Amino acid sequence: MGQAVRGAGAGSSFYLDRPGGKRDRRHLGYRVDLRGPAGAGAPKDPRRNPGRCGDFSGSPALEVELVRRLLAAGVLLVPALAFSPQEALGYRSPELAPAQERVEAAQARLEALRLGLSGSVNAGRQLWSAGEWSYGLTLTYQVAGSQGVQALRELEAARTQLQGIRRSGIQRALLAHARLWEAEATAKATALRAEAARQRLAEIERKAALGAVSSADREEARLAHSELAVAVRQAQNGLQGAQAEVSALGFGGNAAAVVLGFTLPETAPQSTPGYRDAALALQLAEARVAEARRALSPQVSLRGQFLGQEATVGLGLTAQGLGWPGANLQVTAPTELPGLPPGTPIPGLGEWRFTLSAVIALDPSRTADLRGLEAERTAAAVRLSALENDLARQLTQARQNTRTAQETLGLAEQRLALARRKRALAETRAQNGAASPLEVLEAQAQEADAEGRLAAAWRAYIEAVGGYLDLAGADWEVTP
Repeated sequence: MGQAVRGAGAGSSFYLDRPGGKRDRRHLGYRVDLRGPAGAGAPKDPRRNPGRCGDFSGSPALEVELVRRLLAAGVLLVPALAFSPQEALGYRSPELAPAQERVEAAQARLEALRLGLSGSVNAGRQLWSAGEWSYGLTLTYQVAGSQGVQALRELEAARTQLQGIRRSGIQRALLAHARLWEAEATAKATALRAEAARQRLAEIERKAALGAVSSADREEARLAHSELAVAVRQAQNGLQGAQAEVSALGFGGNAAAVVLGFTLPETAPQSTPGYRDAALALQLAEARVAEARRALSPQVSLRGQFLGQEATVGLGLTAQGLGWPGANLQVTAPTELPGLPPGTPIPGLGEWRFTLSAVIALDPSRTADLRGLEAERTAAAVRLSALENDLARQLTQARQNTRTAQETLGLAEQRLALARRKRALAETRAQNGAASPLEVLEAQAQEADAEGRLAAAWRAYIEAVGGYLDLAGADWEVTP
């Protein structure tokens, strides 16, 4: 883990570095000018652009010429603008900004509910009597109750969503790297096997002209060559799709042949986002039951009013059951005094007057509502208890899946190292005349296949780690 997978062609573009060839850092694949060094006497086909990256459409002769130029005429493998997993870890989804705004809005709403204060300012004037303007201020305090729990749950959900968007965006970028790497290796392996099939077909055609090969063997070689030509086009289509996915994320270049190891935090079921949400759901159900029970009790109110020369002050307290009382304060100025003859005493002027009242609601549906809320509370408690065991099982399974994927990734690295040694041995034997060019091509194709399997194992490892992190609510962290 955490090392580059090195070797010929690892994380590289395949460019024809010769007169007439063109390098293009924007694409991985094969960019070749089929017109030759001077462009004269080259086969022309109006259906295709000879210099187009990865275009294998056209006549079989052009396909053969393309593969021949890539693999038989001297391909120089050049690293170009590698797209690495480290880059992917720095990806930031465009959805992060609105998600952060939702978190801030939910936080502000929760703080306002916890404060419990609200107020209003008003102004009025009696138009029919052309009286003076009067101004009023009202302040109210109310315990948040179930609304506060609901706001806390919404804040927790917004935070979980923000973290999930950040985590899934990074996983998407990592998977794009893995798919691009796999597509590159597949394209290389397919092109190598297509070249080997071309050489076999040429040899069989030569022997067939001498009558040394049966027509059935000749037809078999032709079919194998045609099938690989189709496979080359399919591999290039897959490669172009992987390149488009990487480009859509704002990255470019080839996939760096690098794998990383990620840390899996030890997470208890009670610390997971799913459990926290279920616990808040139970807390919300309990708060609603408590409010419904208080609603069956009489509502007791104590209200007082002070009538002054300059202003009128009103104060009220309201309680129901054993809950915290609500309070309100109202100030109005100037005081609207009744139009009485001068010297007539005004009742209550300069005095506090209090009123005590009680209201009993006669609504049978409130009892039914309470029973429904109690049933919901019981169901929420059952779900929470079952979820704890389920999350423990899921976390264990996800950790095991990640461990298995990591072991598979390690084996794929060993397989690639072995394939590279075999390829190097085949090339050495070919230089000494002990191996044929076809054996070298096959060894190179097997190396590319091993690299593709490593990329596929890397992709599976990313998916396994992502599944665990989603359950645990943790972020991506590279193992040192």
